[in-house]
Amino acid sequence: LFSDRYRFRLPYFQRAYSWTIEQVTRLLADLIEAGRKPQERRRYFLGCLLLARPQGDSLVAVIDGHQRVVTVSILFAVLRDLAEAGPERQRLAALLTADQPGLPDNARALRLVPHAGLAPFLEHYVQADGATRIEFDGDEAELSETEANVIANRDYLRRALTGAENAAELRRDLARFLIEQCRVEVLEVEDELEAWSMLEVEEQTRLDFNA
Repeated sequence: LFSDRYRFRLPYFQRAYSWTIEQVTRLLADLIEAGRKPQERRRYFLGCLLLARPQGDSLVAVIDGHQRVVTVSILFAVLRDLAEAGPERQRLAALLTADQPGLPDNARALRLVPHAGLAPFLEHYVQADGATRIEFDGDEAELSETEANVIANRDYLRRALTGAENAAELRRDLARFLIEQCRVEVLEVEDELEAWSMLEVEEQTRLDFNA
């Protein structure tokens, strides 16, 4: 999913990034628990994604799965910035950027491209090399819901992955587990309007699990 086969575009009318620390805490705990199981049972399903890739377009629009794509991107960025220089760090950095034909030598394109209003914020505080080390020192009351959740989740993940026992080993194991043994199911269609229609039908007809 985070190979050069995909670069993701978040449509400007996509819903806000609404995952909070509650959801991110559960995801991190689930990943760590799954990664500690015996080798033959080490798998984790990250859910389904609905993507739209118009013919000839290098970017795929994320129609369903936006919360997970953003959250996993934040997690990869935190792991990258906490890793020591070397192959592990380079491998993590490559999950956030993509080789793109036509760019200058050594230039790489961001793998996740949000709408224009969010792009500078996300690059500055998450995607750029070392970005998750930058403290947000502005007025939190002026942040959008998406921006506030990005900062809160980023900072939570950083605390959780530095304060744990054997933190460096935990981060290495987590990174390898995410890259090598986590799975997603991807449904990709060509027409973006068709994809939005598919999502609308699903949301109108499915029932929530009850107690």
